Amino acid sequence: MSLVYLGLNILMLSHGGLSHMKHESSLDQLFLSMHQTALDYPGGASAAAAKMHVRAGTLLTKLNPLDELHLPNIVEFIRLLDVTENYEALEILCGMFGGRFTSQNDEVCASVTEALLRVTIDAGDVVKVAHECLADGEIDEQEKLIIKRSIAKTRAKLTELENTIKNA
Repeated sequence: MSLVYLGLNILMLSHGGLSHMKHESSLDQLFLSMHQTALDYPGGASAAAAKMHVRAGTLLTKLNPLDELHLPNIVEFIRLLDVTENYEALEILCGMFGGRFTSQNDEVCASVTEALLRVTIDAGDVVKVAHECLADGEIDEQEKLIIKRSIAKTRAKLTELENTIKNA
C-alpha cells in the first residue's frame, strides 16, 4: 500500500473506529467542510472534480460525510485545497491539534479607512451569521461551519488591514 494512500486514510479512519478518539467530532467537521467546499466551488463538485482530474462521482463519494468506507487520501485533500483555494478544512485539521492555519495574505487596500471599513463589514457579517444560526437556540455542525467561514473571512480582512497599515 502506498504512503500517499495511507496518508489521510490513517488520519481519517472510519467514524466508527474513532469513537474512542478525542478528535471524533472534529473529524466530522473536517469531512463536512471538505464536502461543502466541493459543493460551494463555482460550478459545483463537478467543476472541482474536473480540475482535480477525478470523476465527479468519485469525488462526491469520497467527500460524502456519511460514507465511512470511501475516504479521500492525502493527495485528494491537497488537490481540493489547491483547486478551490478554500482552506477551511486545513484550518479544522490544524485546530484538531491545537494549531491554527493562516495564509500569507499580502493584499492591501488603497487606504487605511477602506481597510477599516472592510473589517467592520465582515465583523458585522459574523454577528449576523451567528445570530441567524442561533435563531433556534442551538448551533449544529453545519451552522458551526458557516460561522467559522465568516470568521475566516474577517480574519483575512484583519490581515489586509494590518498590511495596509504597514504600507501606509
